[in-house]
Amino acid sequence: MDMKRIVNAYFKAFERKDGDAWVSLFAPDASLGGPAHTPPVTGHAALVELFAGIAALFESVKFDIMAVHVHGPFAVAEFRLHTRARNGSTPSTKGMVAFAADASGRLKQVAGFWDPAPVFSQAMAA
Repeated sequence: MDMKRIVNAYFKAFERKDGDAWVSLFAPDASLGGPAHTPPVTGHAALVELFAGIAALFESVKFDIMAVHVHGPFAVAEFRLHTRARNGSTPSTKGMVAFAADASGRLKQVAGFWDPAPVFSQAMAA
């Protein structure tokens, strides 16, 4: 299993706003949680809904991956996020995402460790 490839595919799918590719990286019962998504979102249907809601707010999303640390089926990615919201604002932030994959190489648990409030409040401002 190539965790760096999986991590890169996760971020690239987000940048392309390709929800199908992004959700396909997850096991059917996977969860996405952490401070950025509390309570956790579990299962493909909930992930599809989450992705669609986020993608609708932004014209563009760009991740600068600062580092990816891998140990077996686990990885942590440090990133800087740059966005252009549909309202014209350009919120950005930095943080980390932790990944755990199952034996088939599909994401089982993902946890975002960053504060989404400033990004989303700017993107949703009138």
